[in-house]
Amino acid sequence: MKVNMHEAKSQLSKLGEQARKAIADDRNEVYVSAASGWEIAIKRETGKLSAPPPGRHHE
Repeated sequence: MKVNMHEAKSQLSKLGEQARKAIADDRNEVYVSAASGWEIAIKRETGKLSAPPPGRHHE
C-alpha cells in the first residue's frame, strides 16, 4: 500500500528524532503492519487524514 508521504511525514512529530530521520530518509524502506492500512482507511473516511484514494499515490 502506498500512502501520501507528505501526510505520513507530518505525523512523524510524534516519534523520536532518530526514528523520524530513518523514516523520512528515502533510501530506507519502511515496513508497517497490516493494521496500519486499516487505520489509514478509517482515518481517511472519517476526515482525520487526507490521503489519496486506494490504488493511487503521490511521489
